[in-house]
Amino acid sequence: MAGSELLLTTDAVTYTTVKYETHDANVQLVQMIRMLLMTKPGDILGAPDFGVDLEAMVFTLRLDGQKMKRDIEEKISMFIPAARDYTVGVEVGFTRGVVRDECLIDIMINEQKQFGIYLR
Repeated sequence: MAGSELLLTTDAVTYTTVKYETHDANVQLVQMIRMLLMTKPGDILGAPDFGVDLEAMVFTLRLDGQKMKRDIEEKISMFIPAARDYTVGVEVGFTRGVVRDECLIDIMINEQKQFGIYLR
């Protein structure tokens, strides 16, 4: 993401560098959501709507946190069928930064924070 800094935080899910495959459905769901959020629409051949343009969402003047939340939740339900078996929530918060506003997006599964994305 040119011009912005992206930081990922993990809370409930831990990853190991020596394990390439998992059968834990929760970890798989987190990985699918993370892939959706880190992909820009148009980057996947054959699926032009797959992905969320987080940078454009955060730094546009026409979106607020509730609209971002709805858009992200809609993409999750559209592209990740496994999410229907869980309660997946999105929390979006903004804070004033030095140069521009900063955004924290938390992904919740069954009311437990799984990871966060911090854009500044």
